[in-house]
Amino acid sequence: MTQTRLDQLMEKVSDKTIEMHEIAEICGAILESNSRRSKDISNRMKIIEEKMAYIEEKLDEILTNQSPAFGVIIEDDEDEED
Repeated sequence: MTQTRLDQLMEKVSDKTIEMHEIAEICGAILESNSRRSKDISNRMKIIEEKMAYIEEKLDEILTNQSPAFGVIIEDDEDEED
């Protein structure tokens, strides 16, 4: 539904001259819009779930390969003997 059409229908609502088929037109447009939004949200959630699974897999690899003999050096303090 275009914004112009919606504005026309909303004007009819305020004038109390709207007909039942026009109300159905508004409801149909709302349902269609909600359906599109739901699909978009569902697709985005699927992408997030895939990324989370990848992150969990990498974290599991890190934890599995963690050994007391080896570690990750976060900050290396060098002796300053200048």
